Amino acid sequence: MTIRPGDGWGEIMSAPPQTRWFDSEAELCAFLDASTEEVPVGLTGGDLHLVTGRPTATMRVSLDEMIVRYVPAGSATTRTTRALSFVTVGRWYSRREFSVVSNSGIVNGSEWFARSHPNDGKVELATFLSTLGLRQRAMAMRRITRGEAFTHPQITQGSVATWEWSGTRSRLIVDGRSLGQVTTVSIQLRPDALSVYVGAPSTAR
Repeated sequence: MTIRPGDGWGEIMSAPPQTRWFDSEAELCAFLDASTEEVPVGLTGGDLHLVTGRPTATMRVSLDEMIVRYVPAGSATTRTTRALSFVTVGRWYSRREFSVVSNSGIVNGSEWFARSHPNDGKVELATFLSTLGLRQRAMAMRRITRGEAFTHPQITQGSVATWEWSGTRSRLIVDGRSLGQVTTVSIQLRPDALSVYVGAPSTAR
């Protein structure tokens, strides 16, 4: 069930012996993309591990997932993958548009969105507009990496369930995985898509 403000999230419980454990959202999503197995899955690291406070006991949590569709530069074929934590399009230090879409609130270990929650039925979005200067970009990134709030008229923010982008070829990063240069990206949130164990595998045996 999609979490509401004030609700508890997750429950302490042992993971089944057949649980497949992964060190990051990127490894887990690569497995889900490639596998037809229906086995319990768990995370021992990554952004969601940070969100849950690096639990020493095993928790089972419900997660929304992002379905990411993109067209690589020089191709006409749409590809599909999934994300559990974040997606970025572009480079923050370029003079072009740079967008961050986050399901966990954490991006590369830094808290971009304090109000975000990985099971609230929406994702948070921030976009550095192309008119934002390099000095202002660097200042915003310093504030973000220090866990401070960041606002600027040329940085847009909001909560969405879907998102689309198209433009000049830009770098696509999905949960830390580089998927190369792309010209089109769309994201569709799937609420309550997964049940994942988070914690140390040794506590679940």
